[in-house]
Amino acid sequence: MLSILNDFLRTVLVSSLFTALLLVFRMTIFKIFSRRFNYYIWFIVIIKLLLPFTYYTFAFNEFKYQENINKVNLEGFNNLSTLCTMILVSVWATITIFYLIYTLWKYIELKNLIDDLSYEVDDKYINNLYSNLLKELNINKNIQIKYPHEVETPSFFNSCILLPPYDYTLKELEWIFRHELMHFKSKDLCIKYLVLFLKIVYWFNPFMYIMDKIIDLDCELYCDEEF
Repeated sequence: MLSILNDFLRTVLVSSLFTALLLVFRMTIFKIFSRRFNYYIWFIVIIKLLLPFTYYTFAFNEFKYQENINKVNLEGFNNLSTLCTMILVSVWATITIFYLIYTLWKYIELKNLIDDLSYEVDDKYINNLYSNLLKELNINKNIQIKYPHEVETPSFFNSCILLPPYDYTLKELEWIFRHELMHFKSKDLCIKYLVLFLKIVYWFNPFMYIMDKIIDLDCELYCDEEF
């Protein structure tokens, strides 16, 4: 247990250092690179966070277990480091589970709210524009356009493009549709869910919240750059 916790905390430290370095590079030398590069470079940190443990972590635990299998006694539970480790793991697991449940509940609440209160676009000019863009971008999936009152800015959510019910020109709608469809083609929603999952697991690390905001910003800039 202690070696697993050590690897987990080492991952937090290494990923935080990488995040800090990427933030510095993003404001300096990375300015000469494309938005695509600045967006996907974050996968270095994401992959490290997804793989906090190595083969040696579990191999070491198995070795220690085999070594001490005949030496287990109640005195081990009185060890201060073991007790502290158990407390830390229990606190982390409890908060992580509550955070996960809260996030899922908010997602389901928003999804149901949009499904119940939004309505589809029936303007033929808007639909023609949208259909032509789907063909141009080679998108065959049925992605609907909906007018919800629950969002303030256009967004892509649950295989739908959500448009706040304002008066748009066709030119404005073309740019909005291109931007949101680029999110779909780039699988950005999956990446956002992945980062959200990591933020739930590493809720205690302030760098996770900074990284989440920067990745979201770089994602938007990347989609704008693509068209």
